[in-house]
Amino acid sequence: MIKLGSAATNGQPWTADRSGRGARDGRAAGVVGHGEAAFHAAVDALREWRAHAGFGARVTPAGAAIAVGTDVVVDMRLGPFDVSGACRIVEVYDESRRFGFEYATLPGHLLGGTEAFVVEWRADDTVQFTVEAVSEPAAPVTWLGLPVVRAIQRRARSAFVSGIAAHVTETMEGT
Repeated sequence: MIKLGSAATNGQPWTADRSGRGARDGRAAGVVGHGEAAFHAAVDALREWRAHAGFGARVTPAGAAIAVGTDVVVDMRLGPFDVSGACRIVEVYDESRRFGFEYATLPGHLLGGTEAFVVEWRADDTVQFTVEAVSEPAAPVTWLGLPVVRAIQRRARSAFVSGIAAHVTETMEGT
């Protein structure tokens, strides 16, 4: 097992004004249900970090609160690599028909960037989950494997949406 990244939760989070070359945006979105019950199920899934579980990532501390200032470490296994990255929640969206958060990477993360996870109950009664990110390489190994890193990011965003959708489906079938 080769360890990459850092689980240290100290230092200041990444901000756009610290961006250098190589920053790129990414987005994935999908309808995960319909109606109020689906919206609440999706919000619960997001609060339980189910999006990350959909990609096989572990978030510690388990059950971390969705609150500004909360630090989390995201761990995942990618082939022979055990990858860790610390992030801090920098924004929370908690409205009657919209819930989510944005976190920013902390020093030692392989990428510098932010990622937002938002559930929205739309006027047409659909519930949409959206993941939006901007990131750039923050370590030499990331620059070396950048095409692979970008492919993994695309796959992760899609899996995040699938993770929320699966939870909503399970919840709705159980009611």
